[in-house]
Amino acid sequence: GSGALTRASSPRMARMPRHARIHAVIGLIFAALPLTSGQVFEPVGSIPTTIGLLSDTESILGAGLSLTGTIPTEVGNLALVSHIDLQGNALTGGIPTELGRLLGLTYLELYGNSLVGAIPTEVGALGALRLLHLSWNSLSTTVPTELGSLGALTYLDMQEGNLVTGPMPTELGRMGALTYLGIFWGSGTVPGAGLIGPLATELGRLGALKRLGLSLNALTGTLPTEWGTMPSPSVALEDNYLSGTIPTELAGFTLLLAGNDNLGGCVPSGVRLLSPGGLPSCDGSGPEGGPPPATPPGSSEVPPPPPPP
Repeated sequence: GSGALTRASSPRMARMPRHARIHAVIGLIFAALPLTSGQVFEPVGSIPTTIGLLSDTESILGAGLSLTGTIPTEVGNLALVSHIDLQGNALTGGIPTELGRLLGLTYLELYGNSLVGAIPTEVGALGALRLLHLSWNSLSTTVPTELGSLGALTYLDMQEGNLVTGPMPTELGRMGALTYLGIFWGSGTVPGAGLIGPLATELGRLGALKRLGLSLNALTGTLPTEWGTMPSPSVALEDNYLSGTIPTELAGFTLLLAGNDNLGGCVPSGVRLLSPGGLPSCDGSGPEGGPPPATPPGSSEVPPPPPPP
């Protein structure tokens, strides 16, 4: 056991110079860490603060390991880390701001924990980040405008369980690689929660977007005509406070708009509407829409994140 190791080594260590004793102690710490290789760290039980000593770590893989405790700030010392997967645990505390120092980080998967607090603005410094998955936590946050700097990001998910408030940042329109964006299940679970204000017209610049989930927020205003430049995505906007009509520019879109009682007019040609009851077709061919599918676009069943490189 570790006690026997200490007793056996202590006379020898007592004769060592001070710097040699320090290195010996560090060696014992490294030996006690659950490191499976020089590049992959797999925590057991919790993530020790001594993880910051493992400077050659490239991946922290701890999905579904029943981890408890917090994410140590010392993780920010691991300059080589490109993949952090801690999904499906019981981690608490906040998301360390020090993660913003991991400039080579490409995957940050923290969903399915009990993390609290806000999304650090420092995350916006992670220019190599491709996936940010924060759903099913207990975050209470706005959407940082700094996320608009994540030009490589393809997958941003902060849906169910989190208390997301405030306006939709226009800066999200700068995320040109984004294929999935999910920010919903706010006002449907906590009164007064959810995104507020108008839909950001700047999202029309997202030329790679395939699915957009903004249901169960408190968004107001009209559907932007500027969104017509998107590549015909599936868009879920149910249970907001939208008004006006569906723009003809959204031809090719699949829309879920149920629960927006002030939305009227007709359904333009080329728009697929998924809403109970539907709206009349603009060409007079009859009502459009009907019952939504079992899993509407942009709902809690999201597309799988891109695989790690």
